[in-house]
Amino acid sequence: AKKGAAKPAAAKKKLSPEEAELKALEAENEAEADQENEEIEAQKVDVAHRIKYLTQMAVKAKKEGEKASAVKLMKVIKELKSAQETLNEGILVDLSKFPKAPGAPVAVPTKTVVAEKSKPKPKPQAAPARAVQNEEGEEEAGPAGGGATEAEWEGRIAEYRRAALMAKKEGNKDKAVELMKWVKKMEAELENVRIGMSSMKLLPPVAKLRLACVENKKAVENAAKELEAMTRKGGREQVLMTLDEQLRKQMKELLVYAEEAGKNTTEQGKKIVALIHQFKSDLDSVRSMFPYAHLPPPRFHFEMRGIQVPTLLKDLKDNEMRVKIIGVKGLKKDGGAEFDKDMMVGFSLPFPSSEDPTEGVSMEYKYKAPQMDLDFAQTFQIARQSQAFARLIRKDRKMKIFVNHQQKGFFKKSLVNIGEGHVKLGELSKKAVMKAPVRITANSKTTGEVTVEIALRRPLDDVAMEEKAMKLLIIDEFPKADATVEQRIVTEVKKVEAPAPAAKAKPAPAQASEEEIQAEIESLTDVNRLYSNNCLDAEKERIQKLLTLPSTETNNHEELRIRLGVVETKLMMLVKAVQSEQLSMDDYVSDLIKIHIPKEKKAALRLKKLGKLTEAKIALDYYKAMEQEVAEIQAGIEE
Repeated sequence: AKKGAAKPAAAKKKLSPEEAELKALEAENEAEADQENEEIEAQKVDVAHRIKYLTQMAVKAKKEGEKASAVKLMKVIKELKSAQETLNEGILVDLSKFPKAPGAPVAVPTKTVVAEKSKPKPKPQAAPARAVQNEEGEEEAGPAGGGATEAEWEGRIAEYRRAALMAKKEGNKDKAVELMKWVKKMEAELENVRIGMSSMKLLPPVAKLRLACVENKKAVENAAKELEAMTRKGGREQVLMTLDEQLRKQMKELLVYAEEAGKNTTEQGKKIVALIHQFKSDLDSVRSMFPYAHLPPPRFHFEMRGIQVPTLLKDLKDNEMRVKIIGVKGLKKDGGAEFDKDMMVGFSLPFPSSEDPTEGVSMEYKYKAPQMDLDFAQTFQIARQSQAFARLIRKDRKMKIFVNHQQKGFFKKSLVNIGEGHVKLGELSKKAVMKAPVRITANSKTTGEVTVEIALRRPLDDVAMEEKAMKLLIIDEFPKADATVEQRIVTEVKKVEAPAPAAKAKPAPAQASEEEIQAEIESLTDVNRLYSNNCLDAEKERIQKLLTLPSTETNNHEELRIRLGVVETKLMMLVKAVQSEQLSMDDYVSDLIKIHIPKEKKAALRLKKLGKLTEAKIALDYYKAMEQEVAEIQAGIEE
């Protein structure tokens, strides 16, 4: 009994491949976490020691009258305190940019030992950094055929593993398993890239977005179910119209991203354009299906994908550059007293005057002691596409900033120059926003300093990317016809006519004959049977007349209105297909002459033989309407 009881317990402990990998990953991560905690503790001691030492140096400099040195030291201390807060949150910081303090703190040897121990395992920390570099520099990376590089796949796989581990720690097993399944998919794609196959697949979204995608999975499934329900309720035309609308919507959204990313000038822009072309091809195929009623809707599904899009300053246009004063220091009179009256701040771009009429724009700027009102900003209209502006940025040219004091006299106002300064603009080639301190001088003497922020909508050369999750409609498969449309319909007509000769040789049972008649009548009332413009117009008029009569069991107004809506939709799509040249007029006339007119003629004769004169007249009306339409089209062509 004990042995028998042990088996179910053992069965419970059996883990899936994803859970087993998660468990191993968890153990590895715990070891890394312990190691990281030791490093954090060592850094805390080191930072505290540096703050103490630099504070002593700042106090000493202030006593000796070296105010500039004291201010610089206080800035470093402020940054170290910020780093200290980061360490308290459990995040390692880079201390290489801070000055070292003489005399090693007590915990530094521990840090050295930890660093030595961490050398054999650099991979888990190296992977995300490499992934970030590849995402930022995607213009330079990526195979010629498009898709992600080996390094990008490796970085994203490492990121998903960490996200899965975090999800498991939070107790969300479903999310963890879902993420590990994506790891398996990406590893398979990585193997293809390694053996030389160019991967055309886009990277899945970054882990945070993927978790959001998992949350939105039900929404995606519900959208697919809605389309399926629409298929049953509104018929194939309604589904095709919905697919048409969804494909156009996502193409429009992707086109905006492609233009912002540089379209055909950057690697990411090319990838988005390739995706747009794929959806354009699907859209053309969907539209070409409207006239052919025998074809079922295509198979499709919704998918959440990660699209890298440019990070832009939304409040600026492409032809604008904003200059803003964000900090002021000094700017005093010769006697040392602070200004307490109005000021004028001006900016001058080194543009040729013919290309930029705003050169030397200045704006009144009120001065509030002891600091300026820092809401001031000036927006320039720039010629971003001009070579002059490109030279200005790439050659690191300077923009002049001048500050004047506006004195109010008894009879007139006068401007007193406080000083001028210059700021180089080269950083704007790689950054959308740059900040720089500008020293204001007058007569070779420093009168103060302003900190200026200069912003463009996007950098001149590099484009920073961020990843967004998009819900995309993906067409899996279009229906495949065994033969051409003409052959298929002719075959169907022959199948309908085939039983007639057999009935003469051997009388068919009454039940079979009744079923045959009913099938013929039902096919006659099927809206998909209506192909030509005249037939659809005639059917529309017939339904509208029936709607004027009282609603009965045989003349149900609700059913008639549904049918009228389908007829109007089919008519609209036919006109649209011809106008957009998706269906040429020659093909349209050829289909009428070779397929639809003979079909309706044979149907009318067949129904007459079966004794269904009312239905035979409907088929005959269709036949006459199409013949008349062909005659009108041919007469119009001859004219």
